Amino acid sequence: MYQPAIDPSTYQEQLDKLNEGTARAEINERDARIEETDVQAAISYGEFILLSAPRLWAQLSLEQKTATAASGLPTRGTIRGWRLSNH
Repeated sequence: MYQPAIDPSTYQEQLDKLNEGTARAEINERDARIEETDVQAAISYGEFILLSAPRLWAQLSLEQKTATAASGLPTRGTIRGWRLSNH
């Protein structure tokens, strides 16, 4: 009975390719998880700033409020029922 087989060098070559592909896939997965974590952190920070805007604005000095107004960030309006005013 004939049993197909591959020689040891071909086997090792194919095994190395598979291991390399697996390592690449694991690196890509880790990179994607890191990127997801970075995005989640940025969203959380942005949410904190937006939800804390009235309190943060109230704590700014007149000089800081002037600089903020010059930056183009909103200085008037409402955020979740909190009124922003540049007074």
